[in-house]
Amino acid sequence: MSVPEKRKDLGVPVVLPFMRMDGAECYYLDDFMPTPDNMVSGKSSGLYLRYYTFRSATYKTWEQERVMLAFFSRDNRCWSLFEEYSTSRL
Repeated sequence: MSVPEKRKDLGVPVVLPFMRMDGAECYYLDDFMPTPDNMVSGKSSGLYLRYYTFRSATYKTWEQERVMLAFFSRDNRCWSLFEEYSTSRL
């Protein structure tokens, strides 16, 4: 059984900065995050939420993967990472 090659039709993957998944860490995302392929934002109770999706990204040990990062904020400026997902590109 052979392993399928990764798709190359999405070009060069976006290189995402390393971020810690820790509520005490604060990131000013608007200052440094690459533009995502999709972003969903909203508010739940007293928290602002942002979900960034990249179709092809390199993040931590993931290479050319579909990556979704989720952040929360109390002031809509300083964001903390609370979820990170990757799906292999086939």
